[in-house]
Amino acid sequence: KEVALILGCHIDTLSRWRAKKYGPMPVRVGRKWKYKKEAIDEFLTSQDSIVEEFLKGEDDEQGNI
Repeated sequence: KEVALILGCHIDTLSRWRAKKYGPMPVRVGRKWKYKKEAIDEFLTSQDSIVEEFLKGEDDEQGNI
């Protein structure tokens, strides 16, 4: 639940991401899935990079740099 709050998504979304091997990769501990803080931080950083590249591409298309 805590990870879903941090990422701003629903718990079910984390389950779908795990099945598709997307998002921060969890570690199985017994019957539960746990997320390392480093994995969450890496995922958030990668998303920031993707958004920056996307916005940069939009600026280039509009003639803004």
